[in-house]
Amino acid sequence: MTVEPEFYRMAPPNVAIHSARMMYDPTFISRESLAKLEFQIEKAVEEVLWTRPNVICFACTSGSLVIGDKRIVEKIHQKSPNVPATTTITAVLESFRELDIRKVSIGTPYTDDVNEEEKDYLEERGVSVVEIEGLQIREGPMLSLQEQDTIYALAKKVDRPEAQAVFLSCTGLHAIPLIEKLEAELKKPVISSNQASFWHSCKLAGIRGPIAGYGRLLNAL
Repeated sequence: MTVEPEFYRMAPPNVAIHSARMMYDPTFISRESLAKLEFQIEKAVEEVLWTRPNVICFACTSGSLVIGDKRIVEKIHQKSPNVPATTTITAVLESFRELDIRKVSIGTPYTDDVNEEEKDYLEERGVSVVEIEGLQIREGPMLSLQEQDTIYALAKKVDRPEAQAVFLSCTGLHAIPLIEKLEAELKKPVISSNQASFWHSCKLAGIRGPIAGYGRLLNAL
């Protein structure tokens, strides 16, 4: 509901995005429901391989950290060993390295249990999470139905002076229209899940050149 329109919005000319869908229980997001996405990876890869992609991205933040990015890439490469692959959480970590970010504040639509999983995952990989707060949403479709004002207020609320960046976590959040406004006001990088996923996919596919309008990260491509 969000990944596809936002990827197309950011895409430069002659870059196409093709998707296969993996579904979890829409009524209740939990660690257990997200973990079940692992069993749909190979089928989804088979579907997108028909397009002869230059890169494959598993585009789900919480799913990629619950399953584990290395495990996901391994499963993708079982079906497509010669196609570069990434996940959203991989892309986010790479974006932090690109911009030399070691301390972040995070806004999410998730519940506290999923937030704790994300905090632990990032801190185990050397990123200090100085603040993380979620909107306590359990129903999957509601992730993509949050108003821009809600996302904007969340980003402003979680920001802390010691945070080097604000990360808006979840590929369901329509965050990319807000990135440049927030960066101007907060005086620091703002990373969204879709922005980072698209940026890293472009890098792996050999696409280079700044993409204006979506924050410092894509300007640095």
